[in-house]
Amino acid sequence: ATYVGYRQKGLPGAIAATVGVVLPSLVIIYVISMFLDGFLEIVWIASAFKGIKLAVGILIIGAAVRMLKKMPKKPVSVTIMIAAAAVMLLIDLFSLRFSSITLMLIAAAVSLVLYLIGQRAPKGGGNG
Repeated sequence: ATYVGYRQKGLPGAIAATVGVVLPSLVIIYVISMFLDGFLEIVWIASAFKGIKLAVGILIIGAAVRMLKKMPKKPVSVTIMIAAAAVMLLIDLFSLRFSSITLMLIAAAVSLVLYLIGQRAPKGGGNG
């Protein structure tokens, strides 16, 4: 959605498309999180969530491997992808209290900085 928005209307289109895709899920997750603590007091639900933790870790590793196979093998891209997958896996496995939203904002900021640095780097090697 971000790419299509950017192609259609530039940066404002990219921002609008991204917000349009992310906002509904964010609202739904926020509403669910308001009631989650009550559900976790039920012993069998708490136990189920502990079991799900391993499955989530395996899904993160699987997604990282699939992304690694499909992405261009540039050192910066591979490093960012491996670091992000490792951070997500560690947060999941050690049940760290770290907001997923904060992690996504950090990743977005790093990506934006790297993109801007790439845009300012001289293109080509001509003697122009």
